[in-house]
Amino acid sequence: MAMSSLPPMEDLDDDDLVFGTDKDQDLLDVDVFNPVEYINKQFPNEASLKGLDDFVQKLKARKQQTDDEIRLAIRRQAATGRRARADLDEAKGAVRELFERIRTIKSKAQQSEELVKEVCAEIKELDLAKRNLTLTITTLKRLVMLVTALEQLRAAGRARNYEEASKLLYAVEELAGHFADLRHISRVQDLLEKKCAVLDDLKQQVLDDYRSLLSGGAEQADLPEDWTVGAAHYVDALGAKMRQEVVTRFCLGLLEEYKDIFQPPKEDSRLEMADRRFAWLDRMLLKFEERYSTIFPSSWKIPQALCEHFCHITRQHLVELLSTSHHSIDPELLVRTLRRSIDYENKLARKFPVEPAEEEEAAAASSGDFVFRFKGIISECFDAYLSTWVQHEERQLMEILDRSTASTSERLTKNYEEDQEDEEEEGAGLLYSSAPSIFSAMKVTMTKCTEFSTRGTLFDIFKVFQKVMVQYVDKLKNRLPDKLTAPMEQQATEAACCVIGTSEYCDETLPLLAEQLTNLISEEYQERITFGQEQDLLGALMRQANQVLVQSVNCSLDEAFGKMKRTNWESYSQDVGDHSIYVAEISEQLAKYFAPIAVSLSKIHYRFFCDQFVQFFVKRYIEEIYRCRKISEQGAQQLLLDTTLIKTTLLETPVVAGNGGKMQTAYSNYVLREMGRAEAMLKVLSSPDIADPAQVVAMLGEERSAAEIDRLLALRASSDVEPPLAHEDGALGASSIGSTMLNLGDSLNQKGLKASEDLRKNFMDMKKNVHKLGFGGVNLPSFGGRKTGGASSSGGP
Repeated sequence: MAMSSLPPMEDLDDDDLVFGTDKDQDLLDVDVFNPVEYINKQFPNEASLKGLDDFVQKLKARKQQTDDEIRLAIRRQAATGRRARADLDEAKGAVRELFERIRTIKSKAQQSEELVKEVCAEIKELDLAKRNLTLTITTLKRLVMLVTALEQLRAAGRARNYEEASKLLYAVEELAGHFADLRHISRVQDLLEKKCAVLDDLKQQVLDDYRSLLSGGAEQADLPEDWTVGAAHYVDALGAKMRQEVVTRFCLGLLEEYKDIFQPPKEDSRLEMADRRFAWLDRMLLKFEERYSTIFPSSWKIPQALCEHFCHITRQHLVELLSTSHHSIDPELLVRTLRRSIDYENKLARKFPVEPAEEEEAAAASSGDFVFRFKGIISECFDAYLSTWVQHEERQLMEILDRSTASTSERLTKNYEEDQEDEEEEGAGLLYSSAPSIFSAMKVTMTKCTEFSTRGTLFDIFKVFQKVMVQYVDKLKNRLPDKLTAPMEQQATEAACCVIGTSEYCDETLPLLAEQLTNLISEEYQERITFGQEQDLLGALMRQANQVLVQSVNCSLDEAFGKMKRTNWESYSQDVGDHSIYVAEISEQLAKYFAPIAVSLSKIHYRFFCDQFVQFFVKRYIEEIYRCRKISEQGAQQLLLDTTLIKTTLLETPVVAGNGGKMQTAYSNYVLREMGRAEAMLKVLSSPDIADPAQVVAMLGEERSAAEIDRLLALRASSDVEPPLAHEDGALGASSIGSTMLNLGDSLNQKGLKASEDLRKNFMDMKKNVHKLGFGGVNLPSFGGRKTGGASSSGGP
């Protein structure tokens, strides 16, 4: 079929093509096209085959049109490619032509440059010759000017015309600067050396003229009347170094008289004459103001320089004096001189204030001014010799410690809390009056030291405080008996209570003293300020004193427990209805010895004492039951009644002795629980039907070993077995009390350590206003927030 006979695609109606619907297009566009399935969908039955021919014709026409469009697109693409190649060839030709033109222009430019060089070569040579000639002429003129200026400067100097000389000096220095690069020329080098010689001569002449101000006489008479004004300008022109030399020589000349008077080992060089040294400087400053203030410019700061040189010379004198005799000098005189030196340094610093360091350094670098420092020049030389004063203060504190702890001067005072909200809860205990006295003396020493040193010397004083506290702990420890074979008298009991109260006072005050020292001392020493070891010693001392009190009360019970042991419990036949004699003695002794302890200790330490005492008492009471050897049923019933009464005594005695102060619940619970163990043991002994270990365990209410059960059952009178004893060396009387007390000490050390630490922590938490303790005031007896009342008893232990 010819292409031209085919109808255009746009003339075909999509509705005329069965496959032209969207549905059919979807079927034709699927990835896997199934023609059979597609034809079946187009012609599902025979009736639909009527349109088969039309469908085929339309399909062929569409195919032919698609082929024609493809061929047309191919022809167009081929024609476009040919045109693109032609355009590319044309562009390449244009680029080649452009390169040719550039090469031509570059060649012409090079030719032009060579032509210009040839034309300007002679002009450059002429210009260089002109510059060299001009420079030579200028140099020769400057050389002539320099020679002339030097001669004029020499003449002006000889005539003491310093005003003119200062102007010529600026000119000479400026002209000489132009020849710095020509020193390799011998004539120039000779000229520059001549300049230096002229300036050196004039410098020496100026120095001699200023020295004549001090000597006077004919030398000063030969000088012009107003030479000082010009000389000052000339010195300023010479620079800061020359000005410093003039000032230094003049000040040292003024200080010659001072060195003649106070140079060691002359009489006036002694430390006692320090005030005369400072008075001499005051007079010299007035003399300078009257005679020389109009001669020197104020910018030279002659008074400041004079004072600084005075301080340095004084420092040299003092170092020479102290290095040879500091061991023999009175330490108090040494400190007085040091404090006087610091005061005078501060006076000079106030009289001649300086700018801040940064601004002063910048000003010194730019203008040649000097930064004058007065503080520390004299006083710092004492630091190496203050160990003598530290040793002196240590001796003084030790003497105060010895005097205040002497038996003839020691007093017992009440230890009160300031702003105490609940006095009934805390109470007030006894302490030695030596404690506030010692801390007061240490505060005075610390304050005295901070007036002149907050560095190594103050740290040495801190170490002295540590030694004092260790010594004080030893003295307090010596007030406690080493061994007890009998109960202590009331005075000894008060002494042990005072040791506890004093140790507590020191333990609370030392951290405040350390804080005060930390705030005052230099930063490099702050981390080393601590009284930790001393506080540990005080804590151990409090525990030891508490053990002594417990031992004393227990010694008072030896006779009562002896009567208990000597009672024949195996054949006891009395009616059970009244307590035994030893029970009354125990109650009497506890009331007798608890009363002074309750009065002398603070409430919290009294409770701690009661806790420690009842722990040992219960242990000893149970052991005393075993020491009864054999106990009948009726004897066990009597002991059971006695135990109940003793339990009541243990609950009531601390309350009565403490004037009705309530005991802690933990104390009551412990007494009820531990004394209940003793009651359970006696109930077992009073019940003959209970013989099986399982029944004993059930009655005791707790797990017991077989050995303990056998030991308990061996106490029955009907048993043939002798009960084993914890101590086979005899009864707990006077002969065995030593070993018993040692066991008590070990027990309390082990069981009481943690309780003591908890006690300290709880007690410190109850100090509501502990920051008011002491160091904020002048008098240290109120140190630690305390009021020391009148003496409750005189005479130390």
